[in-house]
Amino acid sequence: MDDKIPSYLDKPMQALAYWIGYEKSRYGGYKLTELPLVAEFARLVHASLNDARCVRCEVPYKNLFRKGASSKIMNQRADLCILERVGRTPVCVIEAKLFNSCKKRREDDLLRLLSLKKEKKEVRTFLLVFSEGEIPVEYMNANKTGASAKRFPLDQDWCYKVRRIVKASECLTDSKLKKGHYVCLLEIVQKEGKK
Repeated sequence: MDDKIPSYLDKPMQALAYWIGYEKSRYGGYKLTELPLVAEFARLVHASLNDARCVRCEVPYKNLFRKGASSKIMNQRADLCILERVGRTPVCVIEAKLFNSCKKRREDDLLRLLSLKKEKKEVRTFLLVFSEGEIPVEYMNANKTGASAKRFPLDQDWCYKVRRIVKASECLTDSKLKKGHYVCLLEIVQKEGKK
């Protein structure tokens, strides 16, 4: 399994954290919703892809599975897919959620990604979590300075791992330090020793 974060996700994550701060400075108390965050991230990813790949939004899961999954999953759409231009083969599937959304919604996305990963192990599956002005503590290490090394179980063979957390903050004074904007990248991975 590749431990390296794809470059087409790495820089756009940091840019998105800054974009959240930019939008916050423009609109003050207005809270961003998932849709503009996903749209901006798709734009940033598109700009960082090579000519061999493309990004697509709202791809039906029924177009991603070979065998088919439960009708509940097949009727859903993936927020973002990175596809090979030739053949439209999926390389990466990304779901996105706001950190302050219901934890159950994030878990549902992780389980949907897990179903896809079990069938297509070659496809990288990520959950992108946006946090506006709130530290995403459950994904951070004990001193809240970076990503947790912990693996979070999904079933007996699979878990998710925090790959990266990026932050943009207004300034570095103690009173404003916690008011940063975070983007977290979680990936579905097999547990150690499983094949």
